[in-house]
Formats: sequence, structure tokens, C-alpha cells
Amino acid sequence: MLDFANPIFAVLLFSLLSLVAAVIGAVIAALLYLVTEKLLVDAHEETETPLSTGIFFASFLLFLLTTAPVTLRNELGSVSISSSFSCKRG
Repeated sequence: MLDFANPIFAVLLFSLLSLVAAVIGAVIAALLYLVTEKLLVDAHEETETPLSTGIFFASFLLFLLTTAPVTLRNELGSVSISSSFSCKRG
């Protein structure tokens, strides 16, 4: 008698979950905008020197160079081609 209720319930549940995900995404985007705007305003209150800018970019480059090989090694290590799948013909 209620065979049609399960698909309708599934569609409604999926719609509700999609709406919740969209609202959470919009809230996160708004918070990121507000935080970024506040940080940009605060960042321009102090004077910047070429030395501080250079140190910032050098440290970021050092971070990238030291973490990229580890990340690449982890990603390549997780991809392994093995013969664990055997084809048994009987």
C-alpha cells in the first residue's frame, strides 16, 4: 500500500540534506569574507618593509618545498598496483 512512500521520502530527505549543505556553505563563505575583510583592514594599519615581505615569501616557499615531497610521496605511496586480485577459473 505504501510502496510509493519510500522514493518520496528519499527525495525529500535528499532535498533537505542538499538545502542544509547549501546553507552551511553560504554561512562558511560569509564568515570567510568577513574574516578576510577584517584581516585586510588590520594588515594595512602597519607599514610593510621589503624585508618583512621577503621573509614572508621565503618562509612560504620553504614551507612549500619541504612539504611538497612528503605529500607527493604519500600520494604516490598510496597508489600501488598489486596482484592481489586473482582470477580463478574453474
